[in-house]
Amino acid sequence: MIRTGLFSTRALAVAAATALSVSPAYAQEKLSIYPEPDTPVTVIETTTELERQVSHAREFVQENTRGLLQSVRSGVDRAIAAEQHVEARIDSIIAKDEPITPNGLYVGVATLAGIVFTRHRAFPIRWITPPVVFTTALTYWLPHTASNLGRFYEQIEAAHFPQVTDYRVSLTDSLKKSYNSVVSNANGLVESTRAQVASSIADVEKNTGLRLGAATRTSVPSAPAPAATGAVAGTTATAPAPVVLPFDQPAAVPVAVPVAVPVAVPVAVPVAVSEDNNNKRI
Repeated sequence: MIRTGLFSTRALAVAAATALSVSPAYAQEKLSIYPEPDTPVTVIETTTELERQVSHAREFVQENTRGLLQSVRSGVDRAIAAEQHVEARIDSIIAKDEPITPNGLYVGVATLAGIVFTRHRAFPIRWITPPVVFTTALTYWLPHTASNLGRFYEQIEAAHFPQVTDYRVSLTDSLKKSYNSVVSNANGLVESTRAQVASSIADVEKNTGLRLGAATRTSVPSAPAPAATGAVAGTTATAPAPVVLPFDQPAAVPVAVPVAVPVAVPVAVPVAVSEDNNNKRI
């Protein structure tokens, strides 16, 4: 009797617990008869440590390569710009109306000759002579190019060494004044010498009756002169060939200061010779 009641009590307890644990089913919790949509899948990329290291190395190489390429490109651009600048400068210096092929060769040969001839000389002469020879040869064979080169040097000198430019200009002005003074004095000396010689010839003509001026002038040979008064009949006198003296030549502008002044002037005297060798008349 006791077991039966114990089993019944246990059965009642299990039934009560089951009744309490089961909840009622509501309408909103019922499953749909249609299939539900798929849930979106989100893929999250994950990289390994090796991939990160490789990526960093690639970016480093790309950045350095890009900088190197930019440096090379900028260097090439600067070289091209410098080449164009030098080409334009050379075109502005070289004169278009002067042949460079033979004259430039002459300038180079003259400069090398100056170097060869002074290779055993003293130190100042050995170093000063080649530039002087080069400047002189360039001025002689390529004057316009030398002028353009001088203007280019003056521009550089004025831009970088203004004190040297001022000193050079003052020195050039003083040298020009000295040169003009020397030329003026030389011309005056030549004119005074010509006047003195002409005065001396005039005095000789006045005192002796000789026509030295007509004999010393540069002219076309004249016709035979008539016989002198008192000459023997049948005697003819011929005019001598004209003698050209230094003072009858056109005056040239002297460069050197010392001037050669003629001291003795040779004069050709016309002589009338008769057939009789014993009778001569001047």
